[in-house]
Amino acid sequence: MRVVVAGSYAYVGEELGGLRIIDISDPAAPADVGFYNTPWYTEDVAVSGGYAYLADSDGLHVIDVADPANPAELALWGTR
Repeated sequence: MRVVVAGSYAYVGEELGGLRIIDISDPAAPADVGFYNTPWYTEDVAVSGGYAYLADSDGLHVIDVADPANPAELALWGTR
């Protein structure tokens, strides 16, 4: 599992696949706000601007996270 903090959100690359977005603006009450599912094991995650880059066994997913409640894949570079 990999966690990256950007602004008031934590981006969690889940081990069994996917990207979970958690609002951490109130550290005493973190809130799950978004999720993007991927079919393979997550290896790493990075965030820059409004994009998350998730590496998994399928390749590199570029995910638009400008609206954290509605993450959407823009591109996949890899094996699919």
